[in-house]
Amino acid sequence: MQRNPPPGFAGFSPNRNTHFSQRQSPGGSRSPTQGNNFNGGHGQNQNRGGGFYQQRGDRPGFHGSQAHQTAQQMQSQEVRRENGVCSLFTIEVKPGSKAYRYDVDIIISSNSKSLTKASDSGQRALNRALCYEIMSKAYGLTRAFGMEPNSEVVYDNRCTMYTSSPIDLPKNQIPVSRNLVSEFIKRYVKEPDFIVSLVQNNTGHVIDLCDLSQYITKASLLQEDRSLRTFLELATNQYAINTKRYIAYNGGKLFEVSNENDELVGNGMVLKSGVVKGVRVVENHGQPTPALVLDAKVCPHFVKQSLAQTCVELNYRKTPQPADYPRLLKTLQDVRVEVMYAPHRSFGIGQFSQKPISQMKAVYKGQTIPMVEFFKLHYKVDLRHPNLPGVIPNTPRQQGKPIEVFPMEQLMVMPGQIVPLEKMPKGLSDKLLKVNSIFPRERINKIMRHANMLAVFDTRNAVLHAFGITVSPTSNEVVIGVRPCPRIRYGNDQIVNPDPNKANWQREGCQKQYIHGSNVTNWLLLCSQDREQLVRQFVEQFMRMAHRKGVNFSPPIIRTFRPGGTEWGEVFTKCINSNIEFVMLIDGKDVDSHGLLKYYEARYKIITQHVTIERVTVVVQEHKNQILENILNKTNCKNFGLNYEPVMEACALPLDLNLNEILVIGYDVAHPGPVTAQERRILRVNGLTADSMDPSVVGICANMAKHPYAFVGDYFYQESRKEAVDTLQLSERVKWILTTLRKNRGSVMQKPPKHMFVLRDGLSEGQFAMAIEIELEAIRKGCQMACSSYKPEITFVIGTKRHFKRFFAMRDGRVENLAPGSVITEKFVRADCPEFFMQSHFPLKIVNMAVSLPEPVYQADELAKRGRNNYLTMKKVEPQAMPRLESRLIDHRKLTEQISYMNNRLCGTRFSA
Repeated sequence: MQRNPPPGFAGFSPNRNTHFSQRQSPGGSRSPTQGNNFNGGHGQNQNRGGGFYQQRGDRPGFHGSQAHQTAQQMQSQEVRRENGVCSLFTIEVKPGSKAYRYDVDIIISSNSKSLTKASDSGQRALNRALCYEIMSKAYGLTRAFGMEPNSEVVYDNRCTMYTSSPIDLPKNQIPVSRNLVSEFIKRYVKEPDFIVSLVQNNTGHVIDLCDLSQYITKASLLQEDRSLRTFLELATNQYAINTKRYIAYNGGKLFEVSNENDELVGNGMVLKSGVVKGVRVVENHGQPTPALVLDAKVCPHFVKQSLAQTCVELNYRKTPQPADYPRLLKTLQDVRVEVMYAPHRSFGIGQFSQKPISQMKAVYKGQTIPMVEFFKLHYKVDLRHPNLPGVIPNTPRQQGKPIEVFPMEQLMVMPGQIVPLEKMPKGLSDKLLKVNSIFPRERINKIMRHANMLAVFDTRNAVLHAFGITVSPTSNEVVIGVRPCPRIRYGNDQIVNPDPNKANWQREGCQKQYIHGSNVTNWLLLCSQDREQLVRQFVEQFMRMAHRKGVNFSPPIIRTFRPGGTEWGEVFTKCINSNIEFVMLIDGKDVDSHGLLKYYEARYKIITQHVTIERVTVVVQEHKNQILENILNKTNCKNFGLNYEPVMEACALPLDLNLNEILVIGYDVAHPGPVTAQERRILRVNGLTADSMDPSVVGICANMAKHPYAFVGDYFYQESRKEAVDTLQLSERVKWILTTLRKNRGSVMQKPPKHMFVLRDGLSEGQFAMAIEIELEAIRKGCQMACSSYKPEITFVIGTKRHFKRFFAMRDGRVENLAPGSVITEKFVRADCPEFFMQSHFPLKIVNMAVSLPEPVYQADELAKRGRNNYLTMKKVEPQAMPRLESRLIDHRKLTEQISYMNNRLCGTRFSA
């Protein structure tokens, strides 16, 4: 099944010592029990240095020159080529075509309020609909804005409009009076008289739709003018919006107006079918060309219905009790609702009142009366459920005015609001993954269905025709190169050949010893008292397999433990006093203990592993050796072991990490969730510029351990949602990496690695300049902090799975998934820097399989997640220990010192496995 798009890489040289590359991943899944492996496939030959202190030599347990000689005997296998299709379609533009850009504002005359601005998704959805209809009235009143015959308009339903010929109006303001607008507008705008303002854009009024010079000169890489791409993205939407087939959202998403493909999923939510789209400029065999990118998308939305009904559905279809509302508020806070008896009034939900409406009073004509009676007299509304709490808006209360409270039954959840991931019930997030993970044939059929509904291929599409635009439905053919799977080396130089169809070596690998087995002599196993006998049977099987795989584990100390209790600190303190090296916790998957275990690991610097009793039961009673091996794979990686390493083919030998001449660094940033309206107000009141009360987390790792293929790392905290990594901390971490490398491998390295690969995850196109001009300079500074004369050659690589470009193989007329090792290097790659898409994995979650992202990037992502989860656990269980500044924001430096892993024993192993 095609779960995610294939990957890709791009390249640029800011100076002679730096190479820039972007890699996009097709996605897929990656088990944390993978060995520490990185298979380089992009680089250049280096002049070989020696080591930090002396000549390189073989080391016990690790493979030196002998392994290199074995690999040199291999011959590079020829890359196989096969035909395929993708979700990108080239766009042709008639020579001389232009678009004229205008800035739009639509003002309500009575209060000078602009409809082109909105504070949240519900208000934006409503305002887009209002703006479109008002602009349509202005278009009719002015006879198509005085344009030439057969001219067309492209409008983003907010503040930007494009025309195929110049507007010719005596004034740039068009009045639209209330007697011309529909009942829909009158319902939501109390005094519906408007002024539509159209002003030539002063930075780029005329857009030459054929001008691709910035992509040819490669100036677009670091400073792109997106005017052309933005216009083409909107132009390919317009026909579908005009015909009311789709509603456009931010971020290139469109969802079907029809509810034919909707699926109600409970909790006041519905899955809506749609498409995510964009435009990129591609290489197209040396002729840079715009290309339309499409992918089918299903997203959960809040259902347009009574808020009271939504609360019942969120509460397992039972009437909520007072104790339920704090939980419901986590999902409903900031969701926009409209007031049924006054539709022009809407607001985001702030909180629920402590008392029900029946116990509240209001002032009516100078008298204090019950709230129920107030609504009957003032609004002519009979409240049927006065026992429900009221709803308080998230807007700030004006000084001197009472708090506004609205009856829940008189509030309607507004349409057009996508449910954010952090608000989805677990069952819904699982279902969403399932409905978006579909077979290749079904996915390409859905993509083509949406393309036809958008009419992007239809030559009768008047909007595209007016701007000279055509899109060919057969332009999505692409040639795919398929590289052979790399071989895998286990202990005693045992070589395994992965299954070429699935890049899987589970069957052969399970019989091999690890390349480096761990050694643990003093460890603790915690379990519940009623499962102790089962756990002892599990330990027997675990120890037998460990011995067979070359892992030296002494029998554990087994102690009973209640994860739900308050014994965590006491247990870990005893572990410190008893020199315990490793703690394994076995409990039920329904016990919320994982976050606590990992938090106390970080606090006390003791390696931990969490295993569920359900897996233990399957291992003992059903003899599932694969599950047992998965557990042991993690155990070995956590305890300074290494499971296996890749064998480099001949053409990649210069990149073999065993040469000790290449340092690979990966880093990624995990941001906190979106700030709530209440938190935003707190920040604003205190004069703070931060985007959240919580910090962002940077995960960073490198092959700085004793074995060149073992990637280990740490995380640090920085200002929330800051796009660039904190440069000072990044420099310090690079220095730390080089210092650790010298400590671990200085005996076989005379000097630092000559070449450095830096893999950065999670950047959007608009952040490339930031990465090159800010982050890369911080990395260089870190190198010089470690050694003033150290100036390595740097290849900067950006890898991501977060895109929606889809690639498929065509085999005997069938649309199928790409084979592992598939690479796309032509036609649909970037025009302004080297890029490739790579499908390195088979999209199923199995342990011994190729990964979907390079190991350093994957680990950096996991480290950032670990740092984020440890912070949230600390915030929950030990808030008094949270270091804060006088402003009440987090002291990032002190927090990093408290719960990171730098400068202690654990930073030398893969604790996040």
